[in-house]
Amino acid sequence: MTSEKIERFCGIQNYSTPKNQIYGKLKTRPEDFIVEEIDLDGHTCKICDNNNLNHVQDISNKFIEFLLVKKNLDTYEAIRLISSKLNIPKGFISFAGMKDKRALTCQRMSAHKSHKEVLKSIKINNIKIYNVKSINNPVKLGDLYGNYFTITVRDILESPEEITKHVESKIKAIESGNGVLNYFGLQRFGDVRPITHICGKFLLKNDIESCIKTYLYYVCEDEVPLHKEFRLNLLNQWNLKQAIREIPRNLYYEKRIIEELIKNEDYLKAFSIFPSTLQRLFVNAYQSFIFNKYISKKSIIFLEKKGFNLNDQVMILDEMGLPTKIVQTVNSFNKDHLMRLKTHHRACLTAPLIGYETKKVDDILIDLLQEEEINIEDFKFKKFKDLSSKGLFRPIFFNPKNLQLLKIRKDRIFKNKNKLILTFKLKKGTYGTILLREIIKNKKN
Repeated sequence: MTSEKIERFCGIQNYSTPKNQIYGKLKTRPEDFIVEEIDLDGHTCKICDNNNLNHVQDISNKFIEFLLVKKNLDTYEAIRLISSKLNIPKGFISFAGMKDKRALTCQRMSAHKSHKEVLKSIKINNIKIYNVKSINNPVKLGDLYGNYFTITVRDILESPEEITKHVESKIKAIESGNGVLNYFGLQRFGDVRPITHICGKFLLKNDIESCIKTYLYYVCEDEVPLHKEFRLNLLNQWNLKQAIREIPRNLYYEKRIIEELIKNEDYLKAFSIFPSTLQRLFVNAYQSFIFNKYISKKSIIFLEKKGFNLNDQVMILDEMGLPTKIVQTVNSFNKDHLMRLKTHHRACLTAPLIGYETKKVDDILIDLLQEEEINIEDFKFKKFKDLSSKGLFRPIFFNPKNLQLLKIRKDRIFKNKNKLILTFKLKKGTYGTILLREIIKNKKN
C-alpha cells in the first residue's frame, strides 16, 4: 500500500493546509527522527553520548528515576528487555509516555530503588540508561508536557530556495489557521503492521478467534519478507505444528500464542498471553480509528470554524494548555466566556473518543458506527471487564510550538539530493508524523 492508502486504512483522510507538498524520506535512519521528552516542569530530557553518565545519585527514597535512550525499539520492547535483565515483571517499570519505534528517543522511567546496582551496569543493544536519581513517587503514565522533535527529511529534489519557500508557507498556513487536525498517527495502529484497530474491532464483537488469527497472519506490505512468508503460509495452511518450526525468532507473541493453541485450541487462553497493556491497546486503537474517521468526515466544517457555535463540545485546558476532563456544551449563556478562554489558550474544540458512556452523538458519528456495525454498548465488556472503556474527549486540533526550519544541507546518503532539519515541540497525545505529513509527502524507504 502507498503511504496515503495506509493512512486511509487508519482513518486519516484529509489535510489541514493546502495539499501541496515536497517529496522526501522520513526515518531513513533512526537518528533522523529524534524525540526528547519534556516533563511537566518544562525540562527536556536530552540525549547524551557520554557513556560515563551512568552515575547513581544519593538513593534515600523508595524509587529511582532514570533516563532511557533507545534506538529502533518501541517503548514496550525496551521495557521487556530491561525487566528481563532485572528479573522483574514488566509492570514494575513505569514511564510517562510512549515513544516512536523507528527513532532515537529519550524519556524518563522509574523502578524500585533495590534495582539501582543492576541498572547501573546494564548493557543492552540500542539502549542506554543514565542520570539515575532518587525520587519519592514513581513516574506515572501521562506525567509529561510533551516532546521535542528534531527531524531530518532526506532525498529532497528541490533546491534550498524552493525548500525554504515551501516550508515557510506551510508554517504560516498552520499558524494562521485553527492548527493541525489532531489525528492519531500510524504509530497508534502499528508503524509497519497497522492492524491493532482491526484486532480491537473483533474484540468489541466478542470474536476472540478472529482477533487472534488477525494478529497471527494478517500480512502487511511493509513487513520484512521472512515475516510475510511465514504469515502467508499460516493463512493458507493453518498448520500450527509446522508454523512453530518455521516461525521467525523475533515474533515473540506469535510464538507463545501458537504454542498455546497447539496444547489446546483455546483462543480465550491464547488471548491472555497478551499483556494487559497490549489488550487495552487493541480497544484504544479502534477508538482512535473511529476518531480519525469522524474528524475526517467533519474536517471541512472544523477547518472553517472561526470560533465556537451553539452545541459545540468544548474542552477546558489547564494553565499549561494541556487537556483536562472538563468538557462543556456551548450554549447562549457560556459562549462568550468560552470564547474568552479560547483566546487565552484555555479552551478548545473537542470530539469524543467513543465509549459506553458517550452521550453526545451527532448524525455523522451515528452513521459511522452503523457503517462499522458497532454499538456504544459494545465498549462495555463482559468477559474482559478491564478492557471496558467509558470513553473520553480529545482536542480536534493541535498547534505545534517553535516550529522552525533549522537547516538545509546536501544529503550524503542520497546523492545530488538535499536534506532539511525541522525542530518543534508538541504537547502529549499528539503525533509528530501528523504534523510532518502537512509539509512532506513521504517517499517509501
